[in-house]
Amino acid sequence: MRAKKVDANHAEIVDHLRSIGWSVWNTSAVGRGFSDVVVARLRHTALVEIKSGKSEPNDLQRRFRDKWQGAYFVVRSPQDAEKQLSLWLLSHRIGKPA
Repeated sequence: MRAKKVDANHAEIVDHLRSIGWSVWNTSAVGRGFSDVVVARLRHTALVEIKSGKSEPNDLQRRFRDKWQGAYFVVRSPQDAEKQLSLWLLSHRIGKPA
């Protein structure tokens, strides 16, 4: 069995998310369409697929995403990941006690 290839920006995005307070668990070896990482902050958890350049999710990843009922993001840079996840987290924290 060979290891799954990760996108070139994988480590950079993971490091950035950790540096701004996200818990990050690398799930890239799971395969079968599952996301590259699972992230959490303030008791909110999301799946994140990391892509570089103009690459798109493959068929397995799209099928998984279409059936997944939880939060799922496709990100392409540290800034993209921070923006998408911060906006999502903010939308779930408004009006709720800490």
